Parts: sequence; structure tokens; C-alpha cells
Amino acid sequence: MDFNVMCQDPSNAWICSYISSVFNMQQFPDDGIDDCKPDRFGKYVGALYDPKSNSFKLKDGSVSTLSDREVGGLFRMMGPSTITTMEFNNNRLNIYYDNDSKKSEDPGTVTDVKCG
Repeated sequence: MDFNVMCQDPSNAWICSYISSVFNMQQFPDDGIDDCKPDRFGKYVGALYDPKSNSFKLKDGSVSTLSDREVGGLFRMMGPSTITTMEFNNNRLNIYYDNDSKKSEDPGTVTDVKCG
């Protein structure tokens, strides 16, 4: 169950409070991101992702970052591996990037954006 949906029910207030304090989770306003529309983030495919600055250099040369609120949740890095994944809470959105060094701290090219 989605954390935001669960915490909208007053009968779950105690468990939401506990989960929030133990796992440092946050509720975000309902923004429709649960629908997971990866096309919203398609501009990131082909971008160069820099884990050190947590930024994306897009194909048009501009630099962008993804905020927690923009994607509807906190993200975590999975790696190091050839394909590294940034997973957003509740598997809403996955952004995959590839780097040849197999070190998660090295920049890599975003290869896919999809719901997971």
C-alpha cells in the first residue's frame, strides 16, 4: 500500500507516526505521480548523470536535478554495477544509467526511464 494513501486514513495515524519516525519517511501531497508516467521524465534518457552532484546534463546542454517533491519521493542508489538504478519510493519511477567503470560514483548515461 502507498504510504501517502495509508496515512490519509485517520485510523492509521499511530502506524504512520511510527513509520515516519523510524524510517524517516515523509508524506507528500497527492500530486498524481502514483500514476507513474515515465514520459514526464523522458528528457533524461541520453543525459549524463553525475552521482557526485546528483545532476543530469541533458542532451540540449542544460543541467537539471530531480527534487524529491518533483518525483513524489526520496530516492536511493543501487550499485555499484554495470547498470545502476535510482528507485523512487513505492517503485513509482526507475531511472537507469550505465557506466563502464562499474563504480556508482562515476558519471554515466541514462539508458531508460520506466515504472517499476
